[in-house]
Amino acid sequence: MAASKRRVHFQGRCCAYARIVPFLLCLALFLYGRCANGETTRIVSLLPNFTETLFSIGAGSMVTGVSDFCKYPPAATQLPKVGGLINPSLEKIVSLQPTAVVVSASQHELARKLGELGFRTFALRSDSLCDIYDAIEFAGRLTGMTTAAEQLRLQVRKELSDVRDSCTSSGKLRVLIVVGRQRGSLQGLYAAGRGSYLSELVELAGGMNVLHESVPARALSKEELVALNPEVILDFSVADGEPSKFVASGERKVWNALRVMEAVKRDQVYFFPDARFTIPGPSVVETARVIEHILCNKTASR
Repeated sequence: MAASKRRVHFQGRCCAYARIVPFLLCLALFLYGRCANGETTRIVSLLPNFTETLFSIGAGSMVTGVSDFCKYPPAATQLPKVGGLINPSLEKIVSLQPTAVVVSASQHELARKLGELGFRTFALRSDSLCDIYDAIEFAGRLTGMTTAAEQLRLQVRKELSDVRDSCTSSGKLRVLIVVGRQRGSLQGLYAAGRGSYLSELVELAGGMNVLHESVPARALSKEELVALNPEVILDFSVADGEPSKFVASGERKVWNALRVMEAVKRDQVYFFPDARFTIPGPSVVETARVIEHILCNKTASR
């Protein structure tokens, strides 16, 4: 009986594939003709930072589909969703008839499948500030709005330079940048390394990342946290959409388990409950300003 149920389930999937595959192939052949001239008029973006960039340069009307995590600007939340980083829907993407699809550099399999179907697909990295500048420049070339993109790129560079120049203290606080952990626990904690844009923001805001390794992020044990002994903790792991005071009060207790660390002992744990602070796009300027405000005030009071 169990085997029979498994066969039925398997046959059902085959039937579903039998319906979907011809649809995808026909649609891909139809779109191939439209895309042959390289014109970009309909973009599906699976990267929150690229979506934000497109709207920032005035190309928001070209965005026809976004990932589940594209929440900025608010207009992006009204667009069709095509899944997330680990669960993108190929069928939904194809149904939107894009002339270009922008995915993460880690979405190799999705990029391969879209390429086989004839879709122009571009895989971008979002680790460093250099990646952010490259993505802005690429958005301009993809949409034909090169002037607006160049203006945005220069504006972001200048405003980040202003943040760097605003803090003149010679002392550098040792900072831990938390980018992931289980809610209500320090289990599964991930911290940003010096290969990340968040580490670059901390450095230009007058701090020093305690995780010296040139990786975007890696897991840390409690023993490693104690050994690193940061003076300030910037916690970007709290969920988006919850009242910040509630999140901060509940999650602050989690850190009290490590009061041996200077940052916890001196109540120097800061939370960033707004997901926009973790988007590696034009909004990095706002993130840098908040970090600079925290670090420079603490440095001055040393």
